[in-house]
Amino acid sequence: MESKTFSIFADAPLRTRPLRIPEPRFVGAPSSEPASAQPVAPIARLVIGPRPANAELPPDLQRSMLEVLGSKPGAGETIEIAYRRCESQLGALFAKLSPLQARALKLRLEQPREGDILATRFNRLVVQRRQRLLAFLGDARRRDALNNAMPITR
Repeated sequence: MESKTFSIFADAPLRTRPLRIPEPRFVGAPSSEPASAQPVAPIARLVIGPRPANAELPPDLQRSMLEVLGSKPGAGETIEIAYRRCESQLGALFAKLSPLQARALKLRLEQPREGDILATRFNRLVVQRRQRLLAFLGDARRRDALNNAMPITR
């Protein structure tokens, strides 16, 4: 026996022209007052743009990050311990950043540009370490909110 596949679109007519989206219709509320002859001023729109905040990394902090990423294992230190040390030192440096700086650095590390030494060295880390550090950077707003929160007293 032949098996026939069923489709819910088998009986639907084929579309021969592009989909037409109807123009929106505005329905005004009926009012008892006659319409005024004067035009109504348009409603002001609130436009939210990027905040002019300092999201640049301080040069000394960026230099410290490059030093940590370029550091070699110490004498008697295994590679695993060296990378754990590197991850913890980077986490300590990331903790010093403001939420805006952390967000800017996270975007910079996730989308590296050509010639960005910090992003290049960071992306050489193992994926799991890289993801943990990026998650730490992404969590900066929450950490900042918790640090600035008032303690609950009973």
